[in-house]
Amino acid sequence: MDYTINQVIDYFAKSSIEYVNVITNQLLPGETDGNRTTAAGVSGIVIPLSGNAHFSFNDTAYVLEEGILVHAGSQMKLEIQPRGNKPSEYAVIHYRTLQEAPVDLKDTDFAITVKQMGRIKDYVYQLIKSSSEPGSFADFQAKMIFINLLNEILIQAKKQSDEKNTSIIPKAINFIQENYADDFSISELANMFHMERRRFTELFEQHTGLTPIKYVTEYRIRHARELLRADEHSIAEIAELVGYQDNFYFSRVFKKQTGMSPSQYKKYLEENYIYF
Repeated sequence: MDYTINQVIDYFAKSSIEYVNVITNQLLPGETDGNRTTAAGVSGIVIPLSGNAHFSFNDTAYVLEEGILVHAGSQMKLEIQPRGNKPSEYAVIHYRTLQEAPVDLKDTDFAITVKQMGRIKDYVYQLIKSSSEPGSFADFQAKMIFINLLNEILIQAKKQSDEKNTSIIPKAINFIQENYADDFSISELANMFHMERRRFTELFEQHTGLTPIKYVTEYRIRHARELLRADEHSIAEIAELVGYQDNFYFSRVFKKQTGMSPSQYKKYLEENYIYF
């Protein structure tokens, strides 16, 4: 299933969870691990350590490889098969949810794409070492390492998401420039690129210095000014040509942007002989 990184962060931020254990496994090329289920009563984060493999949870397939982790729920049908001619080694971090968040992901499967794996693997190896040692202090250290591991996973997932989303903004700008005369909302534009409106707005403003609404407005009014200079259309026609069905609303927006109404702007152009 698909979840945004913000939904995953919200889940871990608002849930009460505890570390249970870590297990590791290695499969040789050609081996298959199937006909079983994931552990009961816990959730797990599967982290690749070397090689790559096909993982299937309740018949939903994932490729576990460098940069891709998979979250799975309790008692899911599980099948694993290595890819390529190298062994596949992975770790599974089990945790238990004590108190659920509004967005409950504990029994769902989804991939988590991260930017860098180095520190994540370091924490996994620390967790394996600490979990194998006896005593309460080792148990306490394991809990702390688990939180640090989870924090690093979310940091790297957010970096990857931000980098991917930032590349979307030029596409959104291109869409606006090609379709500025059409009737579309910012929510529809964000949905088009599979993003939450608030996150889309944040990234858009970081990239352009303008909110999406202001960008669309300024782009439309700039074209309206060009059409007024050409003097080939009435103000009502120009309003429609740049995406405003309401002529009076267009006039208000135009005046707010330029300090003059469309008719005043047109008169200004005529009196000052400003043409193409």
